[in-house]
Formats: sequence, C-alpha cells, structure tokens
Amino acid sequence: MLKSSMPMSIGKFEKSIESERFYFDYPIQRSDEQWNLMQKSLLVHSLIADYPIPPIYTIAKVENKDGKTANTYNVIDGKQRVTNLVSYFKGEYSLHQDTPPVNINGTYYNIGKLKFEELPEEVRLEFQTKNINMYYFSEITEDEINDLFYRLNNGTGLTIHQKNKAVMGVDASIELNRLSEHPLMTKNAYFTPSQKRKSENQVVLLQSAMLFDDEYGWKSFASDELSKYSLRLNESNLESLKTLEKYMTMLHEAYGEQSDKHLLKKMHLPALLYAMRHAENKGYEKQYLIDWLNLFSNTIRGKSDEIKTDYNEFAGAWGIKKVNVLGRLESIVKHLDEFYEKNKELIQLVG
Repeated sequence: MLKSSMPMSIGKFEKSIESERFYFDYPIQRSDEQWNLMQKSLLVHSLIADYPIPPIYTIAKVENKDGKTANTYNVIDGKQRVTNLVSYFKGEYSLHQDTPPVNINGTYYNIGKLKFEELPEEVRLEFQTKNINMYYFSEITEDEINDLFYRLNNGTGLTIHQKNKAVMGVDASIELNRLSEHPLMTKNAYFTPSQKRKSENQVVLLQSAMLFDDEYGWKSFASDELSKYSLRLNESNLESLKTLEKYMTMLHEAYGEQSDKHLLKKMHLPALLYAMRHAENKGYEKQYLIDWLNLFSNTIRGKSDEIKTDYNEFAGAWGIKKVNVLGRLESIVKHLDEFYEKNKELIQLVG
C-alpha cells in the first residue's frame, strides 16, 4: 500500500468531478444526504474561517482518459465534505440563517442565508483559495481498503451498519446496494428520510437475509448479530442475498404500484418476506396475496377481526429479540394459512 497526499481547493474538486476523475461510488461508502443544512453551513464556515477540516481519503487508479493517462480518485472517506462544499460552490443551497459571521483580516462578514454567489467578494475568495488535504492510496488490496475504511470511521458518526459494510467486503456491499434499489424498496416500502440516512433500509435487508440463510444460527436482530453476519457474508457465498431478492420480487409483484405505510416498514418487512417464501412452499396462488396483505394490514391495525392474530404482541419495543422475531414469523404464516384455507373454495372456483 502506497500513500501520497496533495492539497485540493474546492474548485479543483469540482473540476475533477466534472472531468470524471473523482468518484463517490465505492460500495462501502454511505449514501447521499447524510447532513442537515446547519451541518453543511458550519462546514462552509469552517473552510472560510480556516478551521481544521479532516482530510479526504481516496483510492487512486491510473486510467486512460481521452487518450491521456491520468489518475482517477475514488473516495472512501470524506464524501459528505466534498459533495456539500462543491454543492455550495455551485450555488445549490443557501447557508443556514444561524451560520456565524466570519472574520477576515479583522473584518466580520455575515454569511447566513447567502448562496455562494451572494457572498462578499473577500469571502468568496477565501472559500475558493482554501485547501483541504487529500490522501490517495495506490497498490492497495480490497482487504486493505476495507480495513482502512473501518479504521478511519471507528468511533465516528457512522452507524453500526455503515461500519458493517467494511466488514462484509466489496462483493456483499455491491449486492446490498443493488437490493436497496429494488422496486420493493423504492416504490412499495416506507422508510423515513432519517432511516434512509442511517441505512436502516439495508439493515432490514440484512435481517431478512439471515432468515433465508438456513445454515446460520442467528440469535437476534440486534446490531451485534448483524455485525457477525456481515463477516459471514465476506467469508461465504451470497446465496442468502440472492434468495432474498426472489421474495422481494414476489412481494413487489403482489403490491404492484401500491404501498402501505403501516405494513411495509422496517419492523414488518422481514416477516413479510418470510411469508412470501412460506406462500411459495405451500403453493399458494400468487394473485390472491394482495388480498391477504390488505387483510393482514387491517387486522394488525385493529380494523378487521375476520382472522385473528397475536402478531402485535411480538412487535413492540423488544422486537429484535429472537423470541419476538420468531413470534412474528409464526403469527404471520398462521394468518396466511388461515386466509388461504378459509378462501380455498372461492380461490378454486375463480381459478
């Protein structure tokens, strides 16, 4: 592993991005929009006021661009810093109204509520000429990259799952990123913006994958168990994720373009995907799944008592404990079985 560094201005970052020499698509990276406006504004203030800003860490590769050999850089730490500063430089947002004034050569300038082009000339010049140090690594293996990412983020604001992506390795991270863009996750499932920022949509996928890994003796849905399973994904094949995709597609096809903000959320999705596998194993007609899903949703919301269930007893604050996860799984498949048994004659008649 070879390490080098260079100073980079925001303008230089912006040009490197535009010329496709600077990337943010390394699979262990966090998703976009992790910071709120005040966080972004304080970063801009820090650059102008010459506060220390942590370096940017990248992986360098030599590529041929337009017939010329040049380095390209893929960020493994610092994505939020670079993208938010470049976004401000391009005039894409105004600073928070509570952004502190900046002191330049003894003169204070109020910069709150201003876009880059609205800043006083002296302030714009400071923003454009200040540098951030960028480290770039070459001749580095994937294992060294994962280890570097983990070390850089150990003890910082990353969620446990975001750290797990360094543990699970590149192949599993790519697959998990792909599954998070599945139509079930983007069109049907419901996650709050905060949950998405924390990658809790991918936490659900990892929990569900554990259910489909028949050789893994999971103990709970807790974060430490997910960390262990992330390591397993790095050491074994990805069959559980491939199986998971099959039942994600099945659930999406049942809903079509519909959604259900109550049922299709973090707590319930693993159980719903488990129910899809149960339905397939039982040979249940897929076109009636949406009728069951709507009935089950109404049942756990207290809007129907056509088929009773104790599912809600296992979906409380301690829902990550194994006894409660198993309780949800048993309750949901029991409700599904009773629905198809009760409607068997009608289903056969229509079929």
